[in-house]
Amino acid sequence: GNTRYINMLLQLNNIPRIYNILAFISIYILLAGYIVFSSIFTLISYSSIIEAAAGKTYTGQTVLRAV
Repeated sequence: GNTRYINMLLQLNNIPRIYNILAFISIYILLAGYIVFSSIFTLISYSSIIEAAAGKTYTGQTVLRAV
């Protein structure tokens, strides 16, 4: 007798390949986003133009200190 668990495991073989491809692409986009965003924030903290513009207000100074 097959249990519900065994039937669930057998159904894993029927997952369409497009779902695996979309999951693979989504994971790499997510990981690339972490790399790109972290480098952007590093560049922002070293940018003198942004520092000059944002340093004029209290909010801008707070954001620059946080980054």
